[in-house]
Amino acid sequence: MVHESVLEPAGTERQEAAAMLLPEIELALRAASCSKKDIDLVVVGAGPGSFTGVRIAVVTARSLGQGLGLGVVPVCFLDVVSAAAGCDCAVSMPAGAGQYFGAAYRQQYFDEGAFSLPVPVVEPFCANLSALLERLSEQETFVTPTTMQQQLPEFANKYQWPDINNIATAGAFLAFDRLSLCGERPLDTREQLRSKYPWEQVVPLYLRSPSITLKQYGNSTKENEPI
Repeated sequence: MVHESVLEPAGTERQEAAAMLLPEIELALRAASCSKKDIDLVVVGAGPGSFTGVRIAVVTARSLGQGLGLGVVPVCFLDVVSAAAGCDCAVSMPAGAGQYFGAAYRQQYFDEGAFSLPVPVVEPFCANLSALLERLSEQETFVTPTTMQQQLPEFANKYQWPDINNIATAGAFLAFDRLSLCGERPLDTREQLRSKYPWEQVVPLYLRSPSITLKQYGNSTKENEPI
């Protein structure tokens, strides 16, 4: 059974989504005629994405995993884009401040080509444009947003960004397919899933570490030093 729910905060503060998320999960379970005891596994979009959104999602998923004794599977957004594109490709998107997210994938086919899943050949990373192009130089097909294609000649006429209607649902289906098609053995109990996908190991995929700048006071002549 699949139930989708799109969370639309009524206010202007993104932090409002944090207060709405758990009650919305309860409503979604009721709509699907389920309860928390029926959940076997939690899937969470771990980024890359905005700091606030990714943090809220991962903290909530880890809390559910810890509180309910469940396994938690993180899904990278670049994996979702590659799966939607359905071809061997590099995926890149802006990260802000002159940086770009990037990764490369090949499609692994199952059931005589009826199904395919993206397998990373270059793990997700964050870099400036020249480093991005160098690390992905062996890839023939690039999947990039329209804005990158318009602003950067290096990405002109590249493969169009796929239309993903609901990122959360797409990530959940990708995780389900990976478990079903790539599992070493059937994972049909909470205990097995909890052991294989511990919530403690799920971390936000910001790809760039937050930085803090300390101002110097007093007689110090040192300039601001980032840490």
